[in-house]
Amino acid sequence: MLNNSSQSMQKKLYEEYEDSLFRLVMYETAEKEGKALLEEKEKLKNDPAYIPSEEAVQKFSSQLDNILKRKKAYALRQKTFRILNRSAVAMLIVIILLFTTVASVKAIRVKVLNFFVDIQPKYTSYQVNETGNESGNGGPVVNWTKAYVPTYIPEGYKVSNTSNSETFKKLYLEISRIWLFYIRN
Repeated sequence: MLNNSSQSMQKKLYEEYEDSLFRLVMYETAEKEGKALLEEKEKLKNDPAYIPSEEAVQKFSSQLDNILKRKKAYALRQKTFRILNRSAVAMLIVIILLFTTVASVKAIRVKVLNFFVDIQPKYTSYQVNETGNESGNGGPVVNWTKAYVPTYIPEGYKVSNTSNSETFKKLYLEISRIWLFYIRN
């Protein structure tokens, strides 16, 4: 048993010795190669045949500048896209909140709809008259409640018929026997 232990110890020490010897050889080789490369660098540095021309240096500098500009532009583009994505999400949230508010609160809904409806006094007039709703052309009488009836009918048109149902209130205007106009509740 003692002999077995001593052999394994010897084997282990021998392996460590080989590893150390290999490291030493590699270190010395790397040092020699490094010195040789430094000497070659100094020779090439001082040899005019290996010095790059001014034109080659400028070409290299311009290529390097172009590569750096492209990387900066790419980074700027990525940052811009991130900001735009965040802005789009924020705007989507604001729009959803606006539509939810408009849909649920009647007072705001009326104001928003009035903002989008373009009422021009020259073309739009809503009037409720208490005196009756006779057309000026001697046509039928329009007796509707909770509905708008035109107070002016252009020349050449006359009210030929009216109809009143739950879903529609119809006012028929006639010009040369052609039916033209519907009013929906």
